[in-house]
Amino acid sequence: MFIALSKTHAKKHHQMFVQKYIYDQLISSLRERCLTL
Repeated sequence: MFIALSKTHAKKHHQMFVQKYIYDQLISSLRERCLTL
């Protein structure tokens, strides 16, 4: 029971991490685009 719970928690944490990474990538690319303009 506890193992399954921790597995789902880890999955949720991983999704949050991936979303934050994608968000950071978007922000940095937008910044570069604004600088080149």
